Amino acid sequence: MKTLDIIVPFYNEEACLDHLIERFLTLRNSLASRLDVKLILVDDGSTDSSVEIVRNYTGKCDFIKLISFTRNFGQDIAVSAGLDYSKGDFTAIIDSDLQDPPELIAEMYDKLLEGYDIVYAKRIERKSETIFKKLTAYGFYRIINLLSEIKLPPDTGNFRIMTSKVRSTVVAMKEHQRFLRGLIAWAGFKSAPFLYNRDERDSGETKYSASKMFKLALTGIFSLSYKLIDLIWILAVFLIILSIFAALFNKIIAIILFCSALQISATGIVGMYISGISQDTKARPLYIIDTIIN
Repeated sequence: MKTLDIIVPFYNEEACLDHLIERFLTLRNSLASRLDVKLILVDDGSTDSSVEIVRNYTGKCDFIKLISFTRNFGQDIAVSAGLDYSKGDFTAIIDSDLQDPPELIAEMYDKLLEGYDIVYAKRIERKSETIFKKLTAYGFYRIINLLSEIKLPPDTGNFRIMTSKVRSTVVAMKEHQRFLRGLIAWAGFKSAPFLYNRDERDSGETKYSASKMFKLALTGIFSLSYKLIDLIWILAVFLIILSIFAALFNKIIAIILFCSALQISATGIVGMYISGISQDTKARPLYIIDTIIN
């Protein structure tokens, strides 16, 4: 029988986990005649009772694995750990807040069998999310696709199912600036969307603050695109031309200030790329595991 691993990263989700696991158990039973389904729960350094809740299930269900980090390393790193430990013929990724219904994985699996390597969930509607969240999500994908040679399907997250060869390819990518959606898109396997309406959060509050969303956007841009470096040269040429015309009107101070601003911006952009190189050359592990159960 074919096997399916479902990876769920979580961080301080004590309000959601019982309901999540119960729905997983229902999904597992519904697929029992077709797939041997296992759940890989990755704790990203939770400080509430989340780990204890999961431990209660691992003692009763050997098909539920717990991987617990020593601290918070970030969601994409947690998913990466799940991918490292996944051995199934197929692997699915889903968030723990139940905005993405786990029951849809069965339908996404059917879609995958039509001849695809990846089926990614594409949101038609995002229930209960603020205008700010919707606008920033809309803008994120459009900006990153404008700047990057690798195009991301808009209105998608990590919710997807893939074959083992896709998983193995992603696992082999060890860079520390991890933007998984970008890495999977870069690999270029045959993909198809699965349209769905995103539910409201089951309970609790989102752990993705505006600052974390901004950091994720920067990681995505700098891990996929080098066009910002090209932009520096374009701005430099523009500045030279502007300086020539401005000199005719003795706008020396304005030009000096503008040059200073441009230099600072250019230094910052290059610094972001150097920062990513620095992290990789240190050869530190992506994450440190405190506990593994099952």
